[in-house]
Amino acid sequence: MIISIIFIVALYFYIKNNTWKTKWISNQYKNKIIILGHRGAPAYERENTISSFKKAIELGVDGIELDVQKSKDNYLFIHHDSFLIDKISTIKEKKYLEINKIQTKEPLNIIDDLSRILPNIQLLNLEIKSNSFFNNNVEKDVVDYIKKNKIISKTIVSSFNPILLYKIKKRNNQIITGYLYTKKDVHWIIRTYFWANIIRPDIFHVDIKFLDQKILKWCRKKQIPIFVYTVNTREEYLYVEKLGVSGIITDDPLKLKQIKKEKAFVN
Repeated sequence: MIISIIFIVALYFYIKNNTWKTKWISNQYKNKIIILGHRGAPAYERENTISSFKKAIELGVDGIELDVQKSKDNYLFIHHDSFLIDKISTIKEKKYLEINKIQTKEPLNIIDDLSRILPNIQLLNLEIKSNSFFNNNVEKDVVDYIKKNKIISKTIVSSFNPILLYKIKKRNNQIITGYLYTKKDVHWIIRTYFWANIIRPDIFHVDIKFLDQKILKWCRKKQIPIFVYTVNTREEYLYVEKLGVSGIITDDPLKLKQIKKEKAFVN
């Protein structure tokens, strides 16, 4: 019993004090705040659609953030919510044709639809949506997509699910991962950034509602860049800029770029 307690205490302090080398996207982003369009530019177009991504690119974002979920017949759909438009069906339970039939009024794109705009996307943040620790090998499909399109150097894979990110790194440790952190609408087991010590993400994605000095201090000690979501107001932008974060995710890229430009002009 005593040996077990000593082991647990030793492991705690090892994890607490351990740092790891993170992979960064490119030197061009080191001295600027990266602006990612949250599901494209939902302030102007329906979220997670090609038109929304195109609008975000048109507005001059540094990158696009989008959500992916795997269907029963292995298609990667771009969709955020747990349920489809009928409020009862989920993507993982349905096949491609069934999903399209349910979503007739609000058709969904699959990740392969990005091909025609992929060259225009500077940074691509693929958030894997998963409500369980175990899944249908969605991480394999995401890694295969990244490798097939040769976009490792400009892709971030993020998730609230630490097991998924661990599996991503096991499949290809060159892929940049971002661990999403919040205390809202997630399982109590992952309402802690303890998991980050184990999976060692390259970026820490923090809900602005739960960004505090403790997290900032921890990230700086671990030397992990911080991305903050969802930053939509002038007050929020000035707040996170002052904290020295590396990136923000916003619903309104135009508004944030204007605020950023005005701030630079004043300075």
